[in-house]
Amino acid sequence: MAKTRRGPNIRDLIEEILREVMPLIADRFAAVGQPHPDSPLAQVFLADGDEVVLDYLDHNEAGIAFDHLLYMIDAVDIPITPDTYGRICQTGELLGLDAERSQRVNPGLDPIKSVVELHRAIEGSYSFSFKRLTGVRKSSIHQGPFCGDVLHWRPVSEGQEIFRAILGLEHAEQMRCHMPTYSIEFHSPTKPCVEVAPCFECNNARTRIGNSFGWFSFDGASPSAERLLAELKSIEATASGA
Repeated sequence: MAKTRRGPNIRDLIEEILREVMPLIADRFAAVGQPHPDSPLAQVFLADGDEVVLDYLDHNEAGIAFDHLLYMIDAVDIPITPDTYGRICQTGELLGLDAERSQRVNPGLDPIKSVVELHRAIEGSYSFSFKRLTGVRKSSIHQGPFCGDVLHWRPVSEGQEIFRAILGLEHAEQMRCHMPTYSIEFHSPTKPCVEVAPCFECNNARTRIGNSFGWFSFDGASPSAERLLAELKSIEATASGA
């Protein structure tokens, strides 16, 4: 009988995050000495925050332990690596939490500004979700969330045509409008969430990695772009029962 491969559990992930976070917090305290009363470092349970987190874990309060860990990172405003950000997102997913709670921690990632950078960011993704964008915010190429309704989710193994079409997009000159209809979100247990919203009328694709927003230009009339648009329309038709 084949053995089932066991993935990381919540405690393992939180302890790995602590191993990166605590030295950074200690460095902040060492740099300032005694924190000013108005300093974020003057808040309670930061310098010894690992003890608090582990105590919650010992008492089977993983959700509270995770919340305190996020509080520590927010309060001290420490830079974390993309790998640790991925572990934070994975922990939140295992706890069944809203993704926004995990994604409020920003690892300071560089925005995606080309198809090549997008390729690197989504490599190793295990699933896609597809969203039809709604509201006036979809017109902004520079800031704000990708607002819309999720139409469909599928594993990468069932979405190779989407994957190939995106990676085959060709560069073109930027045009002025940006009113995308759809966005595609890529999920990975070890990387920040990546989202791209291509506008096939203006040759612009808006991107998000973690909380960092960017954009790149592509040829909306190219064969790869036409295949991508056709696939997105097909998904919408299937989701709506048309």
